[in-house]
Amino acid sequence: MLTKEEAEKLMKTKGEIRGMALKVDWDFIIETKGEEGLKRVEARMAELSFPLKHREIKQMNFYPIGFGALSLLVVKEI
Repeated sequence: MLTKEEAEKLMKTKGEIRGMALKVDWDFIIETKGEEGLKRVEARMAELSFPLKHREIKQMNFYPIGFGALSLLVVKEI
């Protein structure tokens, strides 16, 4: 299970990712686990001190690349 310390290290990674990459991972959760799964992902991200809401992610905006890795690991947990 991912710790806050590991999440902080991931978020310090230099680089950026487009919001569409995050949306694809989270859309997978919606398809496989439904809205309840999405709520679990959002809650886990907040628990790790990096809150992010699916509906607020803008596909063409840039986000820290750490969100990509963190998001993928949280999706894997769920």
